[in-house]
Amino acid sequence: MNKEYSENNPLKERFDKLKKMKEIAKNFREENFSLFLDESTKLKNLEDKVLECTNYGWQIDSMLEDDVITSYEFEQISTHLEKINDITSKLAENHKENTKLFNKILKIYHLLSSLVHEINLNSNSKQLIYVIEENMFCEILEEIREYFTKDVSQSRNDISKIEREIINLTKIVGSIEKEIVLNVLYFKPTIVMDEILNTLEVLRVLLEPIHALLKGRYFREELKTAKIGLELISDDKNLQIGETIKIRGLFSAAGISELEEISDILNF
Repeated sequence: MNKEYSENNPLKERFDKLKKMKEIAKNFREENFSLFLDESTKLKNLEDKVLECTNYGWQIDSMLEDDVITSYEFEQISTHLEKINDITSKLAENHKENTKLFNKILKIYHLLSSLVHEINLNSNSKQLIYVIEENMFCEILEEIREYFTKDVSQSRNDISKIEREIINLTKIVGSIEKEIVLNVLYFKPTIVMDEILNTLEVLRVLLEPIHALLKGRYFREELKTAKIGLELISDDKNLQIGETIKIRGLFSAAGISELEEISDILNF
């Protein structure tokens, strides 16, 4: 066979691509992968700190719910605000690193979100069909492989919930090659498709509060205003709490319609 023909044969290129896809999929199924150690450590710290702020925020929301606070609640809100302020101040100091890491995780999330296509049969029907396209699958596998390293540790109990869900996803995605016929329309999602969609939803919930904090510039202005509001209330007991401390729901991350990349430029 002519060497030039062999090298430029589209069919050969396709088989080479499929061979590489099968190899990556097998590795994801059978090997243990993780984020690179430095990224893994930073992500765990970021997730923990944001969760800590979220918990304080929920407690403040609960105490502000009826617009009446006792002396004890006043002290608790003041203490929680100081703790949130300290945590977010330190996080803001590493904004460039935080956004770089978050945007990388978001890239993985968006890539995996594009795996399972949900298609309307027609404009007059709510019936969805599901498909995983071969070319898309090959491209995504090849791209996301670059984001991971083989995990040689004996225990991964110290990783973030976000990383744990991502690793679960790579295992599930690795099984697509064995469990799903590519380019075939399914009238309902397979078990593997359901697992992908469900895990992506869990991952989205975990990413939302981090996205809100980074995009909200660590809520520096809101926290500053809330602290001033507390001082005003301590001086004038007749002030309306809801009008003075406007941080209710600040850490709920509710209403985010789209997770988008965050700028690494931070201007307060």
